[in-house]
Amino acid sequence: MDKVWIKSFFASKNRFVTIPNKIFMYMPNISEIDFSFNRLVSLDSSCFEAPEFNDTQRLALIPELFSINCSHNKISQLDQGAFSNLLLLENLDLGDNEIEYIDYEVFKNNKAIRELSLKNNPLKKLDFNVFSPDVNVVQVHLPSDIEELDASCVEKVCHFADFDDEANFEKLQNFNISGNRRKDIFKLMKKLGSNVKTLDLSQNFVEELTFGMLENFTQLHHLRLSYTNLSNLIDDTFHYQTKLITLDLSHNDLKHLNSGALSKKFRHLEWLNLEGNQLTTIDDLLATYLCSFRFYRTRSPKKVTLFTANDPTHCQIAEVLIDKIDNEFGNDSDYEDIEIDASNIFHPVPINYPNTVLDENRFTSPPSQNIPLYAYRS
Repeated sequence: MDKVWIKSFFASKNRFVTIPNKIFMYMPNISEIDFSFNRLVSLDSSCFEAPEFNDTQRLALIPELFSINCSHNKISQLDQGAFSNLLLLENLDLGDNEIEYIDYEVFKNNKAIRELSLKNNPLKKLDFNVFSPDVNVVQVHLPSDIEELDASCVEKVCHFADFDDEANFEKLQNFNISGNRRKDIFKLMKKLGSNVKTLDLSQNFVEELTFGMLENFTQLHHLRLSYTNLSNLIDDTFHYQTKLITLDLSHNDLKHLNSGALSKKFRHLEWLNLEGNQLTTIDDLLATYLCSFRFYRTRSPKKVTLFTANDPTHCQIAEVLIDKIDNEFGNDSDYEDIEIDASNIFHPVPINYPNTVLDENRFTSPPSQNIPLYAYRS
């Protein structure tokens, strides 16, 4: 078959179930194809076979194909090598299909991709690290009911561009945007609904945090704010986060936390990380932290252990904490087994977060020059 010099091929609004096998092998100059509004059910590498000039010679890629529109079909599966021959692919529209999962290998060869539409797919989870490390930012048009989104950077390689202007994600439960070093982080947060349980804003520019910025996130379990230039927390900053389990404020510029900075409504907080700040006093902080645990009122006394690192006032701290607890809960038999242990002076090992759906090791943080301070319950 002779070559044809078609550059644009439009076949929308037909009844194709598959893209005709090897149809583009004889179109070496093809740059744009449109199979939208058909009945396609899958895409694999045979859909985009490279041009063949004779029986022995084959180009390694379709040299000029940069735009594909396969929206409004029934595509549920993308084979790993579906787009491997399309090294210059820039725009890919897969919106309004039935895609539930995207494999990590699907876009590994597409180093020129700039825009991807996944709107109106039943996709629940997307990791932006499906893109090649050689790719810069990619504008991804996401389905509104996505539940898990990892837009974190790996080794300073960031792919996330922005949310669409009209987008809102009411069902999103886990959002990781760590490492992006963005200054518009609260603009992005306004797009999120109240169902968010894990929020990682580490290595972005937050600087100052108020309770109004977090008031929508009443279901938060894990909040990570390390390396965010955080310098100030006002009273009741976490007023609405009564379900917090993990709170990471490490490696910031906090110099003081007053008694109202941590919510007294905390019932479930297990991990508090303040490593690498500029704190000079911990008395009020730890006393407030302990007294916020209302579960002391149970008939099964809890053992609470505090460790401070290289703090010469540990005995005074222990006395202050015992006084605070006595004042808060009374001194009776229900609480006689509460133990305050501030006598072990050592450098504790870093906290290991409880398992979540997000990867805690996506980027490497610089070592701390400050003395670590941890508080946890056992």
